[in-house]
Amino acid sequence: MNLPQRNKIKPFFVNSIPKSGTHLIRPLLEGIPPLQHHAFIYPGKLDQISEHQLILSKMTNNHFSNGHFYYSKEYETMLNNLNLKQIFLYRDPRDIVVSYAYFFMKLENTPTYHFFVKNNMDFKQRCLALINGIDSLNRVNIDLWYRLFIDWKNKNNIPPITFETLIESSQSQKKC
Repeated sequence: MNLPQRNKIKPFFVNSIPKSGTHLIRPLLEGIPPLQHHAFIYPGKLDQISEHQLILSKMTNNHFSNGHFYYSKEYETMLNNLNLKQIFLYRDPRDIVVSYAYFFMKLENTPTYHFFVKNNMDFKQRCLALINGIDSLNRVNIDLWYRLFIDWKNKNNIPPITFETLIESSQSQKKC
């Protein structure tokens, strides 16, 4: 079935900081005919750039991929060379910490879960550990980790969207 030209959307990439609404934005985009999800890519580290380039190069019109790419000039160049537009989704780092403090307690097969349980950490202690970093797990503090991504926010032609804006929009709809 050939779609009229006006219904063809060039492929694009939705980049997000983890726990910033990654799983909220995907169904929103899939609700736009004729958009379809292509791939989820995580993590976006430089040693994976050729693999990620191959995945993204296979996208066709009406497809998008999403994932978590740390900011780097190399990833910026790769996305530009593929002629992929990007949307950047981010969230207040304090809310990311809170989300992670709950999230890791659902992931029993992760080192972070075991660290929290072994140390009998309550919610506040888990938040503090995530804020300060966990050396034994090579988990940097939230500030350093957040800075790995946030430079995408100020790049030309990349619209930044906050998680808070997405939630505000959905809450406004409930009032109508």
